[in-house]
Amino acid sequence: ILPSDILPPELRPPAHKPDFIRLLEPRFIGHNNGRRRYSSIKKIQIGEWKYCTDHTLSHTARLIRNKYTPLANAIRNHWPGTEVDILPIVMSRTGTPHSSTIESLTSLLTIRTDPPDKLITKTRLDTSRILSTLHTHTVQWLHYLLLVYRTKSRMTTRQSSA
Repeated sequence: ILPSDILPPELRPPAHKPDFIRLLEPRFIGHNNGRRRYSSIKKIQIGEWKYCTDHTLSHTARLIRNKYTPLANAIRNHWPGTEVDILPIVMSRTGTPHSSTIESLTSLLTIRTDPPDKLITKTRLDTSRILSTLHTHTVQWLHYLLLVYRTKSRMTTRQSSA
């Protein structure tokens, strides 16, 4: 849920619950009535994770961007000068990442204070490791679904022949 210190409830569009929200370089100035207060936020990243079929990767990434564009605009209006990125992280059911997934993961892993040469090498390795893990989990999930399907279809075939 989007914290009210980032965007008050009355300014929220219908789609305001992304999978994650990341604040980069917020300037915290204290509390007011139990709520955090910021004087500025340099950048906000809004992200959503989705699995889809191989042929709908681009469509799914576009849907995520379209879904959270009103939220990004509301944040920009409430926090003038704040950069807002929408990060779709989309994997196909067979483990293929969308090109925006690689960019999104790289953006998430980027730390602005690292020197560029260290940043590029470290980020590429981390992104590759994450994509490999996501691919492994996707394949395991697909195998599990096929196992359940085969088990149920065998049971249905046995029951109908009896």
